[in-house]
Amino acid sequence: MWHREEKKIEDLLNELIEAYGMRKKLSESDLRLSWAPVMGEEVAGQTLQLYVKDNKLFVKLKSAALRNDLQYRKSEIMQKFIDYHGKRIVEDIIFLA
Repeated sequence: MWHREEKKIEDLLNELIEAYGMRKKLSESDLRLSWAPVMGEEVAGQTLQLYVKDNKLFVKLKSAALRNDLQYRKSEIMQKFIDYHGKRIVEDIIFLA
């Protein structure tokens, strides 16, 4: 007789993600997708590009004034993302204009 171990689909997917080393890329994707909910529509509307490189989130913005404002609030913004995701995904955020 066959004995099958029952597993939840969520557990199976997590095993596959780990086996293929996709956890970091998925976390980075989650980070980009959460930009608007965390930062608000006004900031999201002024954002031209988001990408992750070398464990840093690069944020290209439409204006230098907004870049300066967000740079000033960087530690607060990092904490917002940690609170939203329950963990630190990147080590730094680089704001560009």
